[in-house]
Amino acid sequence: MSHSLNLRLIIRVIGRISIIVTVALLITAIIALIFSESVRPFLYSSFITIAIGIVLNYFPKVQANEEIIQRKDAFFSVTVSWFY
Repeated sequence: MSHSLNLRLIIRVIGRISIIVTVALLITAIIALIFSESVRPFLYSSFITIAIGIVLNYFPKVQANEEIIQRKDAFFSVTVSWFY
């Protein structure tokens, strides 16, 4: 039985990963503040990443029956997140 990729769900997963990456960037910005380093690059990266994450997380309308992620969808999501 062939199963096509659930792109809406994959896009949403990538959006959530993007939001998690933003939290990590903000933590590094706080550490940069502590060590009197430039915070601006971290903040620019954080704003870009959170904007992408919000768009990818909330733009695709995922139905309740599409919330179940299949193995093929999970593998593709992990692969894309490594490139991202």
